[in-house]
Amino acid sequence: MLKKWLFLLVILVVLGIFATFVIFDAKDHCLDYGGRYNDNTQQCEQ
Repeated sequence: MLKKWLFLLVILVVLGIFATFVIFDAKDHCLDYGGRYNDNTQQCEQ
């Protein structure tokens, strides 16, 4: 029973970390190259 909960917890943590990278990576990438990130359109503007 404990292994099952531990397994689920690990999956949730991995998904959470992955989601954070996906959500913030595009914005950071845009700002690193001197662009402006538009939160409304979710696009990078030069």
